Amino acid sequence: MQNNKIAPITIVIPTAGRVKNITTKLIHSVQDYVDQIILFDNKRQFNKKDFAENVLVIRKNDLAVNPAWQKGVEMARNDTVVLMNDDILFNHNEGELFEEIIFELSNNQWSVVGADNSGMVMFDEESELPSELPYEGFYCTKAEKRNENWGAFIALNKHLMVPIHEDLKIYYGDDIIFNFSPLMHPHAKCCGKMWFKWYHRMSSTSSQINDDIRDFEIQLYSVIIEGLNRRLEAR
Repeated sequence: MQNNKIAPITIVIPTAGRVKNITTKLIHSVQDYVDQIILFDNKRQFNKKDFAENVLVIRKNDLAVNPAWQKGVEMARNDTVVLMNDDILFNHNEGELFEEIIFELSNNQWSVVGADNSGMVMFDEESELPSELPYEGFYCTKAEKRNENWGAFIALNKHLMVPIHEDLKIYYGDDIIFNFSPLMHPHAKCCGKMWFKWYHRMSSTSSQINDDIRDFEIQLYSVIIEGLNRRLEAR
């Protein structure tokens, strides 16, 4: 590991290995700046020896994204946890980004920091990656509602993590975190403007998606929302 300032952060990345090369680049780009990375390897494609000592590779068979997030938060040895897609690549100083994440969550008392759409550039093939993106520095603004791509990058204090129902495997985990983490914390959510490139393939869970699963989780989410709203009203 290089002699960089190490942020007391645990990164959690679920993956099915569909974009292995991008995931490997992602981990290499951040492993020198954070204390711990937990990679849930659902297809047994990654080797621990390819990464730094602070990267924990856990081989699982089709552990879906929401249970992986939940397990990663439970295993994290740091209070600050970043739930991250396996198909994003940053375009600026990752060390500065994680220092700012710590600052925003502690000094400004935000409950959750998530990705803002304006800082994302989508691409379909690695050959299409733009070499340069504008970078104006990382900053946060209050978010009244969750944007479409919130779940690509979510940072929060693990003690504010709202448990995701065990039968909610693929969908709505990011909605629950965004909408109900403030149940345990009085301050607002926010979006961070962090420029990155996103393959946008849902590569951590795509092998498990079908109409039956989607319909079941839509119905289950409605029930969960009713219960969480009752908790919110009771506060």
